[in-house]
Amino acid sequence: MYRNTQNIDVQIISQLRQIIRAVALFSSQVKKQTGLNASQLACLTELNEKKELSLGELSKRIHVSPSSVTKIVDALEQKKWVERTRVNLDRRVIKVKITRKGSNVIFKAPKSLQKKMLEGLTSLPLGLKEQIESNLEVLSTLIDAQELASSPLLDTTDKVIDDTTSFKETKDFSTQLQNKTA
Repeated sequence: MYRNTQNIDVQIISQLRQIIRAVALFSSQVKKQTGLNASQLACLTELNEKKELSLGELSKRIHVSPSSVTKIVDALEQKKWVERTRVNLDRRVIKVKITRKGSNVIFKAPKSLQKKMLEGLTSLPLGLKEQIESNLEVLSTLIDAQELASSPLLDTTDKVIDDTTSFKETKDFSTQLQNKTA
């Protein structure tokens, strides 16, 4: 079947918009159902699975900077969904654990988009994964997205994606992307 380049371009842009919309809808759904953003959901999910982690361990497990994880835990602690304790031997080490109230929130929360994606990607052959990675890298370069710090958390509602990319910068980037693809 013959397809011209312009039709393929439109299909690629359409599929990217579907993905962006799915992330936005998921973020909105999670926020509405639980009051959590993606970073908070990831944090509570990890704590629910591991029961107790240091701030450093939690930071590594959810792929955010230590200062970002501190802000996330501050917000969760205010809602009494987690609690912090200092380790007796080394008072500098702070452990975080989920509370019963936090576990109830996680129980009601939908499975994270990252988990769904990871489960799907796990079932793909290595060659196909490498092809997807390569193609996404090309698309990222086309829209100058490689300059943005990446975050494995998929969310459009976080105020700070990481220490170098603010919410405003992310919104500006989304607007640039829409203008380039329109």
